[in-house]
Amino acid sequence: MRYLGDAATQRCAENPGARPSSIPKETDCVLVVPGYTFGLVLDRSIQLGIADVQSEIDADLATGTTSIPPLISTVLFYLLHYPHTLERLTSEVRAAFPDESSIRLGATLNSCICLTACLDETFRMNPQVANTLFRDVLPGGATVQGDFFAEGTMIGAAIWSIHRNEAHYANPHTFIPERYLGATEEERREAKRCWFPFSTGPRTCVGQRFAYVILSLVVARMLHRYDLRLSPEAPCCGKKGAGEKCTDRAFGSWIGLKVEGPVAQVKAPLVL
Repeated sequence: MRYLGDAATQRCAENPGARPSSIPKETDCVLVVPGYTFGLVLDRSIQLGIADVQSEIDADLATGTTSIPPLISTVLFYLLHYPHTLERLTSEVRAAFPDESSIRLGATLNSCICLTACLDETFRMNPQVANTLFRDVLPGGATVQGDFFAEGTMIGAAIWSIHRNEAHYANPHTFIPERYLGATEEERREAKRCWFPFSTGPRTCVGQRFAYVILSLVVARMLHRYDLRLSPEAPCCGKKGAGEKCTDRAFGSWIGLKVEGPVAQVKAPLVL
């Protein structure tokens, strides 16, 4: 907590414009980290001490950061295997920001719709928790798609299976970020209708927003700094025929994603 407080003080001193003057006076805590500011209002009807608040912050940071390495690996896998998408995203990021240091959270980063779509599609293709999150049937039982389940029965559906169901997504095994960039709001809403990479309801992942924050910044900065392409010797494509490459990532574990790979060739872009 002391580190966060010192970081906030230093951040405000370096950039007075970053001071959260617009946050209401009733806000109890303000956390400022580079490019990210939020306020916390405590519910006065609940007795929370500093240890409780710190526990909430620790949980948010833990759940939002432990998934980052495998997700960065997975985002790069799909971008490298779909070069037309990589080219479009790289162009979007470099057009939006004059230099890497200007890449921070805000309206400009939010306007990078291709970046958001690529993250959404990565989460669909390889959700962080892909297996079934079971729920107990409540008293009185429940009928699901014509089948009755008695009270106390554990039921659920695997998120990976939902995301790969052709009834919900056309070409479900293909990386298509454009599915979230429909021409109408109805098309965009339909693309998210069966999209549950962080689960849903009151038990949804508390760190999902933080994960988006980190991934957006990391991917944007990486693509602004480097030109990337898939290595011709990429081991993930080794079982394919000459000139062929894989287009989907093999699922690596029961409950999460594997971290290794892919193999990329990297160079700094030529600045004229």
